[in-house]
Parts: sequence; structure tokens; C-alpha cells
Amino acid sequence: MDGENVCAYTYVPGEDGPAEGGDAVEEEWSCPHDAHPDAERCVFHLSPAECAARDVSDAEVRDAFIEAIRATPDVYNEFVGAHFDTLDLSGRKLESGNSLPVNLRHATFAGRLRLRNAHVVDELVLSHSHLHGRFDFASARFENDLTAYDCTFDGVVKASTARFDRRVVFARSTFTYTAAFDNGAAFDEDAVFTGAHFASNAQFTGAHFDGRAFFRGAAFPDDARFRSAEFVDVASFADADFEGTADFRSTRFNAAVHFGDADIHSGYESARFAIEPTFADGVSEDAFDCAGVRFDAGADFQGFDFDGPADFDGATFGDDVTLTDVTCGGGFRFTPDSVTEDVRVVAERTHMENGTLGQPADGRVFYDFRDAYLGPVTVTGAEGDDTPAIAYMRFVTTTFDEFDFTGFRPYLEPEFDIHSFDVPTDIDPVELSPRDEEITYMKAKSGADEVGDDRCMSGFFVREMRARGKRFRAHARRADDPLERTTNVVHYGYNRAFDFLCRYAEDPHRLLGVLIGVIGVFGLLYWAGFALVAAPAPYTGAPAPLNFVLLSGEAFVAMVYPPVASMPTWVLRGVAVAESIVGALFISLFLFTLTRAVHR
Repeated sequence: MDGENVCAYTYVPGEDGPAEGGDAVEEEWSCPHDAHPDAERCVFHLSPAECAARDVSDAEVRDAFIEAIRATPDVYNEFVGAHFDTLDLSGRKLESGNSLPVNLRHATFAGRLRLRNAHVVDELVLSHSHLHGRFDFASARFENDLTAYDCTFDGVVKASTARFDRRVVFARSTFTYTAAFDNGAAFDEDAVFTGAHFASNAQFTGAHFDGRAFFRGAAFPDDARFRSAEFVDVASFADADFEGTADFRSTRFNAAVHFGDADIHSGYESARFAIEPTFADGVSEDAFDCAGVRFDAGADFQGFDFDGPADFDGATFGDDVTLTDVTCGGGFRFTPDSVTEDVRVVAERTHMENGTLGQPADGRVFYDFRDAYLGPVTVTGAEGDDTPAIAYMRFVTTTFDEFDFTGFRPYLEPEFDIHSFDVPTDIDPVELSPRDEEITYMKAKSGADEVGDDRCMSGFFVREMRARGKRFRAHARRADDPLERTTNVVHYGYNRAFDFLCRYAEDPHRLLGVLIGVIGVFGLLYWAGFALVAAPAPYTGAPAPLNFVLLSGEAFVAMVYPPVASMPTWVLRGVAVAESIVGALFISLFLFTLTRAVHR
């Protein structure tokens, strides 16, 4: 590099590349390197064919490249518009003599660029370059920024286990084939893939993002794999378009993640998923933003932990949403804007401490809770829909902790059915065993009791007891042992009688009617007994029917009473004693039922 025969190459903005913006070279640039002895240009600006014609091998070009960046003059780090065949820098340490960036803007690589296991000390700039072959920097380490803005990678990009100590920029770049930043690739500072186009698989499996990660406006026509990746700082996928499978299984978001329009500083819209994405077994410790996101199919969040707030306000769904084994600890807002058909939210063993569940303006969402936990969750209906939101919810063996049924009490009465949807739907009804039905309403009763809703507690208690009766009947049918069968038949009989008499001590009006009926029945027995032995009426001066009603009434309310002595036969005396026992039991039950009714 004696400077006597300088390369004649000049980069002209607007002719050789973009005229301005996006990290482009905006002024004319003249190559500072020495020309080849047999040409007007240096080996970096001769085409591969021209190098071959002059017997310049790829290894010689590589050695000249390394020598140039190690030279002291500042300008020797610049290779704007360079044209390489294959540049193999594998295992090399690239460190300039002036600590300035290695400038490869607008370069063309007809073959491969290999940096496998390389150690790149200074900033490497590849913006607006075109790589026709494979770009392999697996296991490489970059101590300074790597900037590849608006590049075209026509070959496979392999960055597995690479480490980036500083900022990485692949914004607006196009990856024609697989781009693999996986198997523990580590981004210590910001990773910027804003507007990138991944025409084939985008593989970030096991990647670690210590800095912010930006995939705003990125396009994924094929699979996007972020399985087991970890995002320590903010991650943004706002306006990203996932046409293929989006795999976020076991992904960990330690800070806020944005798929929706809550990322107000980005100027982008919400993301879109053409195929059901999976976030199974992942974790979000901060805000999980899916506001306005388009899920053209469903979404799978099975086993996901929402430790921070999760927002699906204004999202759209085309199929079912899986929330099985999900934990929602920081507030879960699920208020879609529209769904293309009846969408079922499957919430088995879901733990939802608080939040809002709503209905879309267009379509219907059916919330299906089983073995779940619900805290003080607010349930809202769609504007203009007169059907209460609780009609679109089904609860089976679900624990309620400060969940308030009070607002839906008029709709739940009198049946208080919560284990089935109360609107027509194609979703299969649930077939509950008597035990599961009993547990369902026992837990609902406990939940209503916790918030002081006595009316709902009463309704759920009746459902619980009726389910218990079904359980006794089922046990009696299955039992092989006669004693066990008899025991369950007796329990079933008690249960049904208790329901008939007073709805399990919840309806004193019914019991009062039964009491009057019992007095009347015993009055008929007395009338028949007196007539059979031709005995005189027990009271004088009273009409004949009233005589025996009065006698029955006295026998009903007193264990010891004078009329016993006036009974004409010992059989009638026995009937009177039996009525006295029945009366004492019924009066006690009536007082208990009346007290509960007042309390309710």
C-alpha cells in the first residue's frame, strides 16, 4: 500500500446504491486502496471473474483484506462497494490498527462470507450489501456493533451460538433462506430486526436477548421459531406479520413484550398471526401486550405464566384460544373486538387472580372454566347485547375467590345453572358426574358466601344438595353389597324428602304449606277413627270438620296434651303421639328454615 497506484473505483450515490438515508453512503466515495498491478482497481473492486483472470485467489483477497484493516491509516478500513467471491475469515481475529469501523457498505459477495469462530473486535458495517452465498458467523464474537441495514442475504445465514457484545442491526434486511440465530446466540445489547423480511425459516430457538429486541414490522412468511428464547429487556413485535407457524414455546419475557398497539412509541400497528401461534409453557414477568392483534386462527397459551398484566383488548380471533394451565397473576384483560365465529376459551386448571373478560362487538366468545381458580374478575357483555355475559360462561369444579355473581343474580334465578352455556351453541355440552356437579356448586356456594351474596349462596347450595342426591342414587345402583346399597338408598330418600319439604331449608313457604297439609291429613285420620268406633266428636259446639282439624292441630304442636285422654281407642292415641313427634320435628325445621330465609 504505497499510494502510488490508487484504485480508480468511485462509489456514486444514486447510481451504485441508495442516494440517502438508511445508513447509506450519501456522498461520493473514492477507494483508498492500491490498485492491482495489472488493473485500474484494487482486488476488492475487481469482480471475481477479473480476479480469476489475474490469478488472484480468494485466499489472497482475504489476506489483503486482513492486512488492510490492520493498517494504521483510517481510510484503509473502508471497502465501500467491494466485490468479493468468497471471503473466508473463519477463526480469525479482526482488529484494526485504528479502532474504526470496518466499512463494507454496498458490498457484493458472489460466494460466501465466512466468519465462523471469528473474533471481530471493531464495528462491522454491511449495510446495503448483497450476499449471494451463505453468511456463516456461527460461534463468532462481535465486540462492537454489527450493522447490516437493508441487506439482501440470498444464502443461508448461520449465526448459531454467536455472541454480540454490542448493538446488532438487521433492520429492513431480506433473508431469502433460513436465518439461524439459535442454539444460544447471545445479544448483549439491542437487537434490531425492524422491517426485516424472513422469506424462509427464522430460527431464534434458545437465543438470549439481554438488550432490547425489535422485530417491529418484520415479515415471517415461513416459520418463526423463538422456542426457549429469553428476552431480558423490552421486546417489540408490533406490526409483525406471521404467515407461518409462530413458535414461542417455553419463551421467557422478563420485561414488557409488545405484539399489540400499546407500543405507542413505535408508530406501528398490531401484529398478525395467520396460523395459530403457540406460547405454551412460556413466562411473561411484565406487561404482555396483544392489544389489537389479529389472530386469524386461534392461539395456544397452554401452561403460560402471565406474572404481569396481559392485554388482549381489541384483538380478533378466528378460532379457539387455549388457556389451559395458565397462571394470570398481574391482571388479565381479554376483551376482543371481533371473532369470525363462536370462539371457545378453554380454561382448564387456569389460575386467574383478577382481570376483565368481555364479549366482542362482532361474534361470541364462550369461556369454559374447569378445575380453575377465579379471583375478582370482571365480566362484561357486548354493547347492545341484552344477553348477560354470564350466559356465555361455563364453570366446572372451579374455585371462586371474591368473584361476584351478584350482578347476574336476576338472570341466574331460579335455577342457578353455571355448568352449562345458557345460549344456543354448537359447543358440546359437558356431561358431569354427580360428584363433579356437587363439587362445582359447593365451590360456587363458598365463593358466593365469601362476597356476602346470600341469595346466590342459597341457589348454589340447592344445586349442590341435589347433585349429592344423584351421587347417592348412583352409588346405590352400582353397589354389590346389600348393606351399602341400602345405606345409599336411605341417604337418597332423606335427600329427596329434604328437597321436597323445604328445598333443603331454603324455602319456608313450601314448608309452611307442608305443615298445613300434615295437619289436614292427620285430621282425616282422626275423623275416620272416630267414625269407625262411632265415638262422639272430641269438642262440642264446633262444626264436624273443624272438630278433627282442631284435634290434629293440638296433637301437632304439643308432646303432652289433654286430648290424648279423650281418644276413644289406643290406636288413635298412638296416631296422636306420632303426630306430636312429627310436629316437633317439623316445627324445629320450620324455625330453622325461616331463620335462614330472613338471613338470606
